[in-house]
Amino acid sequence: MITVRKRLLGLRDWRNYLLPLLMLLTVAVTTGALAWSYANDNIVLYSDAVTHLQIARRVVDNITPGAAQLGTSWLPLRHVLELPFIWNDHLWHSGLAGGIVSTVAAWGTVFFAFRLGEDLSGSKFVGFVVALLVLSNPNLLYMQTTPMNESLFICTILGSAHYLVRWATDYRDRDLVLAGLFGLATAFNRYEGWALILAQAVVVAIIAWRRGGWEAGEGLGLAYASLAGLAPLLWFAWNWVLFGSPFDFLTNSSSSRSNVGFVMQETAAALPGGVLPTERDLAADFHYYGLAVYHMMGPIVCFAAIVGGTYVLWQLVSRRGDLKLLALLSLAAPGLFTIYALYSGSAVIWVKELPPHGFFDVRYGLYLFPLMAGLVALLGRLPYGKLLVSAVLVAQLALLSTGMSVVAFEEPQLDEAGCAPRVGSASGQCVALTGAPQYLRENYDGGR
Repeated sequence: MITVRKRLLGLRDWRNYLLPLLMLLTVAVTTGALAWSYANDNIVLYSDAVTHLQIARRVVDNITPGAAQLGTSWLPLRHVLELPFIWNDHLWHSGLAGGIVSTVAAWGTVFFAFRLGEDLSGSKFVGFVVALLVLSNPNLLYMQTTPMNESLFICTILGSAHYLVRWATDYRDRDLVLAGLFGLATAFNRYEGWALILAQAVVVAIIAWRRGGWEAGEGLGLAYASLAGLAPLLWFAWNWVLFGSPFDFLTNSSSSRSNVGFVMQETAAALPGGVLPTERDLAADFHYYGLAVYHMMGPIVCFAAIVGGTYVLWQLVSRRGDLKLLALLSLAAPGLFTIYALYSGSAVIWVKELPPHGFFDVRYGLYLFPLMAGLVALLGRLPYGKLLVSAVLVAQLALLSTGMSVVAFEEPQLDEAGCAPRVGSASGQCVALTGAPQYLRENYDGGR
């Protein structure tokens, strides 16, 4: 009788319906966004989006098809996930083969945002509101219609964060293994994920040490690193066996370093003194990346995250903070890795407020979205926390109604001529899709 009564009470609790309602809304919104991008030919505006499609396609459509066509420069997870769709010519040409993968990843992003918000605040309602904040971000909403890495990357980060926070709370081995598996997926998607799994391995060691002493810290830290760290080890082995060097992904002519170097040279040539403002200038690096985060998140979420971050600092200084906060803070690693890349000259970000006054790779600001979502969720712990988090969502939706700029959509668009230089005489952003492809389309007879 008591069990039946509990079940009936559970059915009457409206909070039990928040997650199903959220996922139905997510599927509707993200599918609508994908349909809009498809109808307006906006799926492959980014040149990198075309590259991701081509890498996956050449695995199945090539004179020498096979897994080796995944190459060396880009990490393989996205391209492997595109394989069930990329063989179809329409899905390949339209970009839907990649857009479908990103859209499904967006479903996971919203789901894990709900779970992480609930984990950190102890409230399903707060988790629901935080997930709506993620779903309503127009930059992320556009990126989830493209074959770019961001949607999948944020999904796997949030998955690893959710299970790591649960492990820090309940200390169950299952949660640690799942955190490691999502960390493994993150590290197989973008190199920033390597920084994340390193930070999480350190956090696991610290939490285990606090709970069980030095041996527990050493053992569980190494266990997590052994699972999630398989990604870089296997990638080194892949490069060594197939391309002759474990570091080929860093040194080959198609590497991100080579491509970024070309853009950086043209950018520097157009600036006073011919010097990049971010290289070897840590203050400038934080300034540029901070503005990138601001453009991706918007002022409302940024301000709410700063308040949440202040709460975390107060908890740590007063030694009142629980171990879940350490797991959350590890999510800063991808952003810090990007700042290091700016400092070392391995990456470049342009923002309109600073020289060269344009947009380039501003989407990197999305890498801090999981951290900021967690910081907003912590507002739910404060007095009137549910009201505070709700106010953040209402303010965000009000801002969107005024026409918030969608930088992730604006950045890759070209002018009517199809080839608009971004800085001075630089033309690194021009991707010509005429000439040989057009000729082959009209004349190819199916032979070799």
